Amino acid sequence: MTVTTTAGSLRERKRIATWDALHEAAAALAQKHESIQAVTVEGIAELANVSPRTFFNYFATKEDAVLGNREPVVSEEALEAFRESTAPLVNRTADFYFDVMASSRTFGAGVERRLALVERHPELRTRQVAHFTHAEQMVREAALEHLTGWVLPNSVPTFEALVDLLVTTSSAALKIATRLPLTGSSATDADRRAAMHDVLLQLREVSLHIS
Repeated sequence: MTVTTTAGSLRERKRIATWDALHEAAAALAQKHESIQAVTVEGIAELANVSPRTFFNYFATKEDAVLGNREPVVSEEALEAFRESTAPLVNRTADFYFDVMASSRTFGAGVERRLALVERHPELRTRQVAHFTHAEQMVREAALEHLTGWVLPNSVPTFEALVDLLVTTSSAALKIATRLPLTGSSATDADRRAAMHDVLLQLREVSLHIS
């Protein structure tokens, strides 16, 4: 049993190291070239010292490699945290949304470089939007399944409308938090999550103040 666990751990470390090498190579090439068209799968694989075939075991497109996009995952841990949380529903959903997004891309110091790369190569926005849309749909489906059967607020006509409101608010809060000046080598996922909740708090305070 110990040998199997060790072997599995070594394989996982190798997988993570290869993913990191491909992402770093892709980002470096995107920073170097004026056009994203000049960045190729072959060039990324060569710089990362792997084969082009290996590249597609980790990324669907070169744009995903540049941005550091992974396939989003709705984990059992994230679902359980969402179900068991006693926080207000907006905050619970935001945490759930954060967990799914965190499974699919780098936060922390990686945010600053990603924003700079999208600024340098605006065509990356198309892939970034598609990535967000995919993750948001996964959150919507999971949240809808959990919330169906609750008592709806009088102002919300359907569960679909409720979930759409919650996920859209979560997405907006995280996007605003991502642009706050706390990126850098010391920024962590916990910092980004806290900033997201600060944005939600500001939204509540503004909505109560302005009437």
